[in-house]
Amino acid sequence: MVSQPDLFPSAPQQEKVNPDEVREQMIDLLATARTAIDSAPWDARRQRFWRKVYPQMSRWLTDPEEAKQLCFEFSAELDRIENLLAA
Repeated sequence: MVSQPDLFPSAPQQEKVNPDEVREQMIDLLATARTAIDSAPWDARRQRFWRKVYPQMSRWLTDPEEAKQLCFEFSAELDRIENLLAA
């Protein structure tokens, strides 16, 4: 008989996240948003997704001020894109 992994392990596994990789992805997303001139880089569903997930990603960064600034800039770009689409 094949052994199955335990569904309820005694200790939860710790997820390892590299803050530098998260920062790089956040900066890439911000750059993508900034390039939007005539159309949105994402559909409306994906835009709502990034508006929700981007601040959560920032929690992995080691510098809270950097996280706050990136979130501020990304939110401003999303607002700009939404105004562009509404026009």
